Amino acid sequence: MATLMPPLPCPSPSHLAITRLALPALILNLATPLGTLTSSVLFGRIKGHTSLAIFAAVSSMCSFAAFPTNYFAVGVASKVAALTSLPTSSTGSNKKNSFEMITTISAIFAGALPAAILAAAASQLVAILKTPQQETLAYYYPRVASIPFRVVAMSAQAAMSADGQMYAAAALSLVQVVIEASLTYTSLTKPPPFLPSGMRGAGTATAISWAVLSVIATAMRAWRSWRRKKKAEEEEEQIQAGAPLDEALLHSYDTNEDDDNVNIKNMFYTFLADGVRHFVRSLALQASFLAATLVVASVDSTALAAHQIILTLWLVTSYAVDGVADAVTILGSKLSSARDNEEQEDERRHEYTIKIRHLLGRASVHAVAISSSIALAFAFAPHSTVRLFLRQADHDKVMSDLFGRGSRVSPWAVLIAAQPINAFAFLADGALAASQSFGIARNIMCWGLLVFTVVLGTYLAAQKYHPSETHEYLTTLAAVWTAKTLMNVVRSSSGMAHSLLFWAPTPSSGSHV
Repeated sequence: MATLMPPLPCPSPSHLAITRLALPALILNLATPLGTLTSSVLFGRIKGHTSLAIFAAVSSMCSFAAFPTNYFAVGVASKVAALTSLPTSSTGSNKKNSFEMITTISAIFAGALPAAILAAAASQLVAILKTPQQETLAYYYPRVASIPFRVVAMSAQAAMSADGQMYAAAALSLVQVVIEASLTYTSLTKPPPFLPSGMRGAGTATAISWAVLSVIATAMRAWRSWRRKKKAEEEEEQIQAGAPLDEALLHSYDTNEDDDNVNIKNMFYTFLADGVRHFVRSLALQASFLAATLVVASVDSTALAAHQIILTLWLVTSYAVDGVADAVTILGSKLSSARDNEEQEDERRHEYTIKIRHLLGRASVHAVAISSSIALAFAFAPHSTVRLFLRQADHDKVMSDLFGRGSRVSPWAVLIAAQPINAFAFLADGALAASQSFGIARNIMCWGLLVFTVVLGTYLAAQKYHPSETHEYLTTLAAVWTAKTLMNVVRSSSGMAHSLLFWAPTPSSGSHV
């Protein structure tokens, strides 16, 4: 006879549950590429394609330095989400608060290090670019100064999102975009006394906006920790007064404090170890973007401006799907943590596994719908989309590079074809973070970078010895984005395959009535 069992405390995530998390995550993730989109439009239409090229080059360098630290977003979100399964006792409260405090301090140092390296190597890095050096340096230094604020803000917002404040975190991101766009526009047109003019003012606008966001997000995170601690103290007082409380909560107060401190230390050491793995993964990803920008920059400033347009659209559309990936990370982390902590029969673990696979399937539907809609928009309105970035005088030159006139494969066609591939690459990233498989994510990204390097290297070698025949098939811009697309093929296929195998259902030892 089958055993009667109570329902699982973590229900199977529905399409509505995914959407409720994905929408604010979409706003949160789109904030940075939306800021890039706005700045690209402002630089291109107000200052021209040379300033757009400067923005592209400096942004790529800063992203290369800053985004290896984005584990302070992904890692913090997945760890805090897993910690939400703990009871709201002093034990669970101390674990969350201690973990968040340590990661905040770590984020400050993690952001300061790449900023210092970029500042020290400014002259050497800018000399590589085919852009006006004085104007480039004027924009470069304040952008570099924004990196520490950006990393701290990422860490604080990730903790807020995983702890139920995702809408607040998304609202803060929109505030940052509005501040940056407003000050950038003002600096390029009629700057106020407190803001420099031109490119220096635009870089300062970015630094100011991220500084404001980091201060507000960190203050909100500290307030949340204080409220959590006060709630735990109130519950302790109820226990001492003999008030009835939940059995799991009472058990959590019996935990030895020394054991609790050991658990916090072990948790942080695990976080750092995963951070190193994620650092290598992010370094590989940003290396591909930086290499792509430098290869195109070796052509001319017009090609670099066209490259920045594709890069901006690539990031905006990819991060649109990343909202669904974040929902997978948070919901999947909770389900995975509940499954691993389950002390009952194998049937319970099996049911949690099935629910996680249902989550992946439903999230895939969302990802396909979003990416297909974007691909159709690009296919049917290419010229209208590109005109957003350019003033009339630069239109024809940049359009020629974007649509690969004289070649069989255009960069724009590659951008359209890449949309569903990018969607599953981001979805795979979310699933890997949910299962804490940061070592696997690192290996997959490194294999993807190898494919990118081989494809782009082969093209550059062919271009050197057979330039006319090579250009007939692919321009340099199209080759760069073809290599990026193939890199994402490796990420999406390998990541999804690992996630399905990791959460493979095990035979149930019985049935439930």
